[in-house]
Amino acid sequence: MDQAQLKAIVVLSEELHFGRTAQRLGMTQPALSQKVSKVENELGITLFTRAHRRIAVTEVGRIFIAHARSALIEMETAVRMAQKASAGQVGQLHLGFVENASFDVLPKAVSTYRRCFPEVDLRLSEMISSELLEKLLAGRLDIALMRPIKTETELELKRRLVHQEPYVAVLPVDHPLAAASSARIEDLVKLPMIIAAGAKATYLREQFGPLFARVGHDIEVGQEVNQLPAMLSLVSSGIGYALLPKSVTNINVPGVTYLPLATPNVPQAELVAVWRGDETNPAIKYFLSFLPRVDDTHWKVANRSH
Repeated sequence: MDQAQLKAIVVLSEELHFGRTAQRLGMTQPALSQKVSKVENELGITLFTRAHRRIAVTEVGRIFIAHARSALIEMETAVRMAQKASAGQVGQLHLGFVENASFDVLPKAVSTYRRCFPEVDLRLSEMISSELLEKLLAGRLDIALMRPIKTETELELKRRLVHQEPYVAVLPVDHPLAAASSARIEDLVKLPMIIAAGAKATYLREQFGPLFARVGHDIEVGQEVNQLPAMLSLVSSGIGYALLPKSVTNINVPGVTYLPLATPNVPQAELVAVWRGDETNPAIKYFLSFLPRVDDTHWKVANRSH
């Protein structure tokens, strides 16, 4: 028994006339009669009585038709929801992000996406890049906004550069270097750095380790702390300096100053959107359409081993 047969039975119960029912369904009257008879024969019950050109629904038919009508509504709902899901209009999207993504890229994209796709259950989780990558590979995230850290995996990962910004030196306002218009790495390496702890500092160490080595120094860690507000507070107390993406300058913290870096070839802070190549969630491509796109030709070449 298919949807067309159920619909023929339901419409006939409403019209109680073969001619009007056939016209409403866009078929011939003989074809309609065959559908109804086929259902009755298949079920072994009589749904309609036919006498003196009058049609009536039997008691058994009334019960069957009530459930058939509900089944048709469910089928139509299922089709409609499947179509909406295919268009990314319903479903779930689990997005992971690093802390710095929340300063610029994330709020704009999420605000626009929620407005355009209000029926999608959008879940947000903040983690460090290594954790985001782990969750993504395990299928527990749909998209990650993270730093482009290196990884070895047999799974295909797709990446897109969505944001790029310079680093700034964050110094106490009363430090002698704070009076300058910019800071040189050669001067900063002599000072203790306030840096994130453990794996959270992997990306910064990968970027600045070679630069520090070129000027004959290692990164001298004065204090490790994971939370950005705590890091800025430690800088303001005079414990050391920090190297942070320029977007943190939007945070007004008394006692610190932000200086651009004057040393040539200083690395940029990059933010990438990463998702699995075998992912089938349609919501992913629609969310990606709300993320900025950086001209990443050079980045793809430089990071092809990531």
